[in-house]
Formats: sequence, structure tokens, C-alpha cells
Amino acid sequence: MLDSEVNPKLKNLELGRGKRPKLDNPTVAMRMSEDTRNALEAIAEQYGCMYGGKPWIAGLLTKIGIGELIVVPAPPKGRVGER
Repeated sequence: MLDSEVNPKLKNLELGRGKRPKLDNPTVAMRMSEDTRNALEAIAEQYGCMYGGKPWIAGLLTKIGIGELIVVPAPPKGRVGER
């Protein structure tokens, strides 16, 4: 590529496009089963917590943390309809 030719992708990067905003938040790592991860990703997608076209668990946790979503306990398993 010659100097006279401008790569539009580089121009967009100079403008800050295509970069994830830096939040300066600490990193939290956790281990979970594949089933739990799939369930959380399904919930994240349901509530519009997406990043790069994929469900974003961190976005889901952020919404819970700022009070945009509220966690309500489910009834204990095996007790639904029990008298």
C-alpha cells in the first residue's frame, strides 16, 4: 500500500471506532459448569446483554449490580404444588 492510499480501517481505529471502551473495573474470574454458563448466557441474551453479537454474562451481572435487573428467588425444587 502506498502512503497516498489511506486504509479506512486504520482511519476508524484512529477515531476510536472498533475499540471496546475501557471501564477500568477490576477483573473477576469464576469457575462454573458448562450448564450454568449456558443458562447464564441464555438469560443474558434474553435481557439484551450482548457484546460482539454474543451473550455477555458480565453485562448481565452489571445490570444486576446497578439495580436494572432484580434477582428473585425461585421456589425450592421438588416443593412446587406440594401440600
